[in-house]
This record gives sequence, structure tokens and C-alpha cells, in this order.
Amino acid sequence: MSKHVVLKSFAELALALRLEALPDEPMPGRPCEMVERGNGVPTVDIDHLMRDLEAACGDFQTAVREDEAARAEALQDLERYDALVAALRQAEAAWERAAHLQADAERLAHEAFTGAAREAAQRAVSTAEYAASVTAALIAERQAAIEQMASHLDLARLLAERQRQQEALRQQTEAAARDERTRDLVMAVQQAIAEGRLEAALALLANAKDFESPELTWLRDQVTERIRIGRTWAAEQALRLARRTRRHDPAQAVHALETLKVDLLPEALARQVFGEWARACLSLCRERGIEAPLRYAPQLGRGAVLAWDEAQQTHVVVSALGLGPEWAAGQRVDDDVARHARSLI
Repeated sequence: MSKHVVLKSFAELALALRLEALPDEPMPGRPCEMVERGNGVPTVDIDHLMRDLEAACGDFQTAVREDEAARAEALQDLERYDALVAALRQAEAAWERAAHLQADAERLAHEAFTGAAREAAQRAVSTAEYAASVTAALIAERQAAIEQMASHLDLARLLAERQRQQEALRQQTEAAARDERTRDLVMAVQQAIAEGRLEAALALLANAKDFESPELTWLRDQVTERIRIGRTWAAEQALRLARRTRRHDPAQAVHALETLKVDLLPEALARQVFGEWARACLSLCRERGIEAPLRYAPQLGRGAVLAWDEAQQTHVVVSALGLGPEWAAGQRVDDDVARHARSLI
């Protein structure tokens, strides 16, 4: 049966739990000492914690320096190993040369017609035999040295470490070269902007998509926006001119619109330009007596008006908008293009 104990004070509770046997101070040797506030909430001794952190940081830095020194020494051992292997290859090449010379000289000594030739061949045989003997000894010596060194080296790990360092150096070199090219590009773009050559600046940026940087991104946005504003203004002026001249001078209206650069135009404006250009082309075809003109529109805001050329027995370009210089007026087009075209009327 359990025994009930009645406690009348906290002092009796302390005696019952033998709290007087606990030490008054925290136990030493712990990395972070815990103390209690008056309300019983544990907290950290920050001063002690900072001393522990400083000591750990010092130990870590020492370990890093020692590891770097050991790494450098190990790579020097690998270089010495490489030198031994190269020396072995050199000795093997010399032995092979001596063996070939000896075989050729022995054959000449046996087959020569003159005594002088036989004597020269004998001297060559003697020299080759001596060289082969010396190089064979060198080969054995260097093979033994390589095997002894290899037994003390972790070659796989050393080779991997050297490859890692070479790769890191290659990446650093490429990054430095890329940074230099980026700086040159930024300077070229800034100069083009300063000279008012916005199209040239945009072309430079378009051809340098592999060189990304915050500065280039900012320049690309600025140049693009300025060109968009300029092209929008030019398109609006050309639209006004085309609308005024389409009925009495459709050739002028077509020319005003087909020379526009429609890239970067707002979509609504690009649609207006295309529609007015198509109407002007229709008026031009009627003025010139062109029957059954076709409209080829592979992309939004871009297209070509085609007409049948009886002499060439093919369709040719009457006018083109936003398709590039290869769509000049009079240029022949493939039959496949004509098949995908629709009536302009």
C-alpha cells in the first residue's frame, strides 16, 4: 500500500526532494550554460556563448589553414609523381629507339656487301646494346620509384582534386573574360545611345543575349522603350498621311506605311497600320489594273500583297509590311506562299 506524506511548507518539499544535494552553480564544461531567471524561465549565458563561438571559430580557421597546406603538399607530391611517370616514358622511348637501332644494325652487319658497312653496323650494334642496357635499368628504377610513391598516395583523390582546381580556374578565367566582354558591350551601347544611334544600340544588345547583367538589362529596357516611342510616333504620322492620300495617291500611302518598322508597336496601333496599308494596297491595285490581288499575312501586323505576273508565270510582291528586305516589290514568291494567301478584295 502506498504511503501518503503531508508537506506543510516549501522547505519540507525541498528536503523531501533532496534539493539541498544539488550544486549551487551550473556544471562546468558545457558549451552553453543555462541559468534561470527569477520567474523560472531558462536563459543563455551570452558572454559564455560568445567565448565558445570565438574558440570554435579559431579552431575552424586553424583547421582550414592546415587542410590547405596539406592539400598543397599533396598536389606537389602528385606533380612529383607526374614527373616520374614522364621520366619513365622518356626512358621507355629511349629503350625502344635503341632496340630498333640494334635490330637494324644487326641486319646490316649480316647483309652488308662491304667491310666498312659491316664495321659501322657493328659499332651501331654495340652502342645500341649499351643504350638498351642503360635504359632498361632506368626503366626498372623509375618503375620501382613510381610504385613506391603510388603506395603512399591516394591517386584517385589527388587527381580528382587537381581536376576540381583546374575546373575552378577555367570557370574563373571564363567569368573574367565574360565580365570584360560585358564591360566592352556596355560601353559600346552607351556610346551608341549618346550618339543617338538607338537602332545600332538595340542591334548590339540583341546580338549579346549570352551576356546578361543588371546593367545590360536596364540598358535594353531603356533602349527598347525609346525606340518604341519613336516608332509609335512615326507610325501615327504615317497613318495620318496614308488616310489623307489613299484615295487620290495610293502609291504614296502605301510607301508611307510599308517603310515603317512595325516591331515594338503597340498591338492596337499595329492592327491599324496593317488595315490601312491593306486598304491602300487595294486602291493601288485597282489604279494599276491588277486583278485578283492576294494578301499574305503570316504574323500579326505583317504581310504582303501579291499579284500574278503573266510574264514570269508566278506571283510577285506588290508591297510588303514588316517582312524584311527580301520581300521587295517585284520579288517572286514561292507557290506555297501564294497557296496560303487570301483574296485582298
